[in-house]
This record gives sequence, structure tokens and C-alpha cells, in this order.
Amino acid sequence: MAGAMTIGAIFVQSTFAADVADQRLTVIQTSKPSVMPAVGVPLPASGAVRIIVNVDASGTLVDCMLLDYTNERYANAALDAVKDWQYKPATYRGTPIATRTVLDFAFQTTGQATSMTCLDMWDAYLKGIIPEKPIKCVVPMNELDAQPRPIHVVSPALAKGAGAQGGSSRVCVDFYIDETGKPRMPAVDVGENDSMADASLEAILQWRFSPPTSKGRAVTVRATQWFDFTKAVASTK
Repeated sequence: MAGAMTIGAIFVQSTFAADVADQRLTVIQTSKPSVMPAVGVPLPASGAVRIIVNVDASGTLVDCMLLDYTNERYANAALDAVKDWQYKPATYRGTPIATRTVLDFAFQTTGQATSMTCLDMWDAYLKGIIPEKPIKCVVPMNELDAQPRPIHVVSPALAKGAGAQGGSSRVCVDFYIDETGKPRMPAVDVGENDSMADASLEAILQWRFSPPTSKGRAVTVRATQWFDFTKAVASTK
């Protein structure tokens, strides 16, 4: 079962700079998601998808990734939609900034029409609104078979004279390690030294890890990495 999809409200939650941004990231809908039909495979009456997006200071979508979903067809429809949408970047002190943001979607199917509105996925499942238990694409570090091991490490390259300038000489990068061991969605807190933050983000994207697994299944995990610009790099957690 499939049909044109009408868009309801979209809940947007900034992962970083949520409390200090002058203006949060704004989603500008430019296309309606559509669920692809599958012969003999009807859509569930309801479903949910949670996606994290990385939008740069120009409003360009840099990356997007599934966090949780209840049905693969709903998940693919939501992913295709966010790739086509336009975004107005968040601002900090009047200046556009890159942000990492979580989008939560809930789908309801009636006849040939599918609607998508905001809903907390796990709360909906516990209340019986969504019959299928969400599939977690990102698992906690303590549920992994083994902690991801760095197999390729790159130190941040800081331009001469671009030091801490009286501030902190350490930067914490929050990121995800995907099923292949590749870092994705790196982010730092607003207010970090710009040159050190940029160097740290560029460095972590070049790292590679042993692919994370949970009960033998390839998964994605969230991690943090401290970079100390006065001594060696600390461990990943």
C-alpha cells in the first residue's frame, strides 16, 4: 500500500548549541515523501523514523543517518525526503553556524494516504500507538561486542599562530562511528576556539576504526574524542 504523503509538524531538536543559538535550524519543505509500493506487502497502519542530519553554515545538507525506525519503507521515504529538503542554518550571535539536528517522524496510513507528523518514537511504542518495536541503528557503547579500535589516526594540523589565545587547549569532538568504522557527524560545542575546532573536525573525519558490532550485527555507535593541543591525543570513549 502506498500513496502521496502529506506533511504534518516536524519536531526539530538541536543536538549542539540548542540553548545558545539565536535561531535554530529551520527545515524548509520542498518535496513530499512517498512510500514505494511493494506487491503483497501492505504498510503497517503506523510507524516512526528518527533521523539525524548535519547541515552546514550555508544551509547545505552534509550528511544524514538513521537512528531508529519501525519499518524500512517508512525509513527510506523519510531519508529520501530530507535529502531533497532545503534548510535555513542556525545562527549564533548573528552568524550562521553548522548544526547537527535530530528529526522525529511518525507515519499514519489510512487507505491510500499516508500522513507524517511529530511524535516521540519510543513513547509511542510504549503507549501502544506504534505496534512495532523500533529498530535501533545506533547502540550504546556498553552494548557492543567490543569497543571500536582506532586503526588509522590523524593528528589535527593547526596553523602557526592559531593557538588557544588564552583559552582552553583541548577540544572534545562528539561523533558517530558507522557500521564500516568510518566517523560521521562530527560536532563540537559552540564557543570552542574556531581554529582548533576546525582542525579537530578535519582530523577525526580521517580516522578509521574497527567496525562496531552488537551481538554479531554491524551497528553504529556514538563516541567522543578529546584532542589536546599541548600533548598527545587522548583515548576515544
